[in-house]
Parts: sequence; C-alpha cells; structure tokens
Amino acid sequence: MAEAPSLSHGQLVQLIAGMVEKRGPPMEAELRRRIAAGQDLEVKGVRVDAALLREALAKVHGPSSGPSRPSSCPSSASASASAAVTPTPSKKVATGARWTPGAPSASLLAARALQECEQAEIFCRSVQVGDAFVPLFAKPDVLADRNGESLQAGSVHEVVARVVLQKDGRVYLRMKSQAGWASTRACDLFAMLALSPLPGEPPLEPSRCSEPVESR
Repeated sequence: MAEAPSLSHGQLVQLIAGMVEKRGPPMEAELRRRIAAGQDLEVKGVRVDAALLREALAKVHGPSSGPSRPSSCPSSASASASAAVTPTPSKKVATGARWTPGAPSASLLAARALQECEQAEIFCRSVQVGDAFVPLFAKPDVLADRNGESLQAGSVHEVVARVVLQKDGRVYLRMKSQAGWASTRACDLFAMLALSPLPGEPPLEPSRCSEPVESR
C-alpha cells in the first residue's frame, strides 16, 4: 500500500482551520477538548498535536480569540466604547429569521482544494485568461470530467491552490469563485500558455517547469 502524501505544517493548519469553518461549533468544541486533554488528532493519516490544533483555532478566530468566546464577540474595551456611542435601535429586530451563510472564506476554499488533491499547495494569486476560453475540471487533470464551467477570454480570476502533476507535467490552479481546476497550458497545445500572471507579478508555474511557452 502506498504511503499517504505528507502534508506541510502550513497545509495541516489550513486544512484543520477549514474543517472548523465548515463543521462549526461541534468541531471547534472537539478540538478544544483535545487541546485541554493534550490529545492528538489524526488528519489524513498524520497525527496532529495540541499545539498545532491551537494554532489552527487561532487562524480561524485571530490571535486574540479566547477558549470559549465566539469569534464575532468584540473585546471588552471596544464593547464599552461602542456602548457609549451606539444609540438604542428604534426598530425591532425580526426574530425567527433564517441564518444565511456567507461566501466561503479563502481558508475554507484552500482546505477544500487540499482535500480534492493532497499534492496541492496553498497559492493565492490573481490570474488572467488569454484570448480563448479555458475549461474547468472537477479534478486537476485535463482528462477528467469537465464541470460545465469555463473562464472567459480576457477575464481575471483569483486562485487559492496550485499543483504540478508529474504524470502530464502540467500546472493546475484551483479557482476561488468557481468550483474547478484550470490548466495554465492550453488543453490542446501544451506549449501554449492559457493563463498568465498579472503584469509585474512572478510566473504562475514553478521554475522547474521550464517548457518554452507562447502566449495565447
């Protein structure tokens, strides 16, 4: 049996933080219980100690988060200052309103990308599409199923993760606003660059990917 790919310290923190954001208070309570008891947590075959769990919670709530204080709670100093200047609302707040979740955070999307492809790395950049549309795939593989979406020519998009696949030598980027992966090279012509960095920014592909390219 092949060994599970090892995850870096940063990837583990990102992955656990995404799990907390996705599963909410029950997951956070479980992590706090393990931290208090000094128990490890196994994530994708890797044993994570209490120190790293604490770091992941700090990433979710920020460095000033307390052990049981909700992340939306302001500090006592700011709360007292706000109380002095905030007038009493004149309208009644509607009760029973359904809570609507906001857009997924970058941390959650990055963690999701690592679950889709364990070899991926966190990579937050903006990219520009060439003069032809770029298809999106459910997995980082041009032979995988397309998810029905594509990036329009000339458009600019944000990405949250990157992976270099050894089997085809391509670099794939995980989109932030669309649920899919795109190849930096054209699907039908490897030497053609389909996605480019914004002007003045470093290349999207690692230096070891030295195949000559031409812009599309």
